[in-house]
Amino acid sequence: EDYMGAMIDKHKRLDSIPAPRLLFVGGSNLAFGLNSKLIQEELHLPVVNMGLHGGLGLEFILSEIKPAIRKNDVVVLSIEYFLNQDGDVRLHEHVFDVFPPSRNFIHSSLFKKTKTDFSLFKENMLSDVEQVSQTIIYGFSKARPVVIPADSFVYRRNVFSSYGDVVGHFTKKGDRLWLGEKIPEISYKEELLLLNSFVEYADSQGARVYFSFPQLPESVFRQNYRTLVSFRDLITKNVPCKTLNTIDSFVLPDSCFFNSIYHLNKEGITIRTQKMIALLKTKIILF
Repeated sequence: EDYMGAMIDKHKRLDSIPAPRLLFVGGSNLAFGLNSKLIQEELHLPVVNMGLHGGLGLEFILSEIKPAIRKNDVVVLSIEYFLNQDGDVRLHEHVFDVFPPSRNFIHSSLFKKTKTDFSLFKENMLSDVEQVSQTIIYGFSKARPVVIPADSFVYRRNVFSSYGDVVGHFTKKGDRLWLGEKIPEISYKEELLLLNSFVEYADSQGARVYFSFPQLPESVFRQNYRTLVSFRDLITKNVPCKTLNTIDSFVLPDSCFFNSIYHLNKEGITIRTQKMIALLKTKIILF
């Protein structure tokens, strides 16, 4: 099964562990960014890494975890910079097939806005697995109708650990197609409303939410600094939860990244995990 099938396993783990839990919520910066087993051992708190794909959109990602939040849970929200509300309709349709309960994670009105004939889209796929692989790496708008890179097979369900972390790429060679990538700055009014609503809901359930800025390569950080500062200010001034870190906390050497500005290799995951553990031990309040 393809990469998105990991959603099934993540929900099984989420549903099988009683609170209190440490829940990581966000996109692929988490899937390719943590050693959850080590975090669990260090904090003595069950960890579930729900991060999968930023292309699902902020609304989907937040709606996915909300029904599962329990009293005394600790939620670490780590989304990619200027992650938009809607996500990609075609990816949603694919996930609906893979994990039918996910139909509850998005409003149907979004599909009325985008008249996508998904059956025609699927006819143009090299295969479900290969197309989703391209989506993870390049995004739908850049998906390439060419031979898939040899390392693309890591984007399958079986590359995840039981904690929800991607580990199947550790022995594979990445690429630098992300060099020089520009992070777009968008209006974030609707997204801030979603984030505020999410934090308020978690509070009402007796859980705590902490925001964590994601990792970035040094070169991308420098190139996009003003945009990142703008995002930081939007979050810190408008979202009513504590932040664990600063925008440069997880800025790592370019050599620590696999094939995306948010996908760490084994070395990068080790470094970010150690930094995350130190932050969590210092800043989170356990019930």
